[in-house]
Amino acid sequence: MLYEAIRLGSELYHDSGENKDGPIFDEAYAPYASRVTHRYRLDYDSIEDVIENVNDLVEFLDEWKCFPDAKAKKSVKSNLKERLPRVLSDIESLLKPLEGSTVLTLKDDVDLLKLEEAYTKLMSVKGVGHTISSKILHTIHPSLFIMWDTDIRNGYGFSNYNSRGAPAEGYVYRFLPRMQRLAEYAIRQVQVKEKRSRVDATSSLKNKDRPYTLAKVLDEYNFMKFTRNNDAVWQKEYALPNTDKLTD
Repeated sequence: MLYEAIRLGSELYHDSGENKDGPIFDEAYAPYASRVTHRYRLDYDSIEDVIENVNDLVEFLDEWKCFPDAKAKKSVKSNLKERLPRVLSDIESLLKPLEGSTVLTLKDDVDLLKLEEAYTKLMSVKGVGHTISSKILHTIHPSLFIMWDTDIRNGYGFSNYNSRGAPAEGYVYRFLPRMQRLAEYAIRQVQVKEKRSRVDATSSLKNKDRPYTLAKVLDEYNFMKFTRNNDAVWQKEYALPNTDKLTD
């Protein structure tokens, strides 16, 4: 079932045997999360703080393998460190009202037009495509924004948004709402199958030993299902009732 696949995907994401990059990703994400992502962090006191944290952000993106072209990586990173502070300042007013919002409240209290504008402004920076835009937004607001990559876009049928020139509406109006529906469905499954309250059901999808948001857990599930194409996650999600795996 879906909720079981989400739990399994999140666990396997951190298992080096199933995800060889897991330890690298965890090491890069954990300290960055402790400094930045578990509170809204665009309200800086000075531009120096913005620049300092943007440098950390670019190095984080590098550790998460966002710059596959080794020859161009140095110039791309340099350009991002130079241009992102201004863009982040430009989108601050668009994102500030979203403090406290989550992927579960997307349709209730989030102005999608502002999200589209923020995403588009990030995409205007040379070297920033759909994958990097989603990762930057996630580090700014980890409870609302979910990361995606080419394999995840393909897996959900959004391959037409792989081009850097594709519009931001795919992420804002299609992917995020789909993730909200997916999360809601998984939560309802837990409520029914495990007789839990909504609050407990939501919490049960996250590992209590890792202080990550539901949005991050959904990314881990997506990564293992589509980017790693992990058979165990697929089988857990689509297993027949009362069975642990699919049968021929």
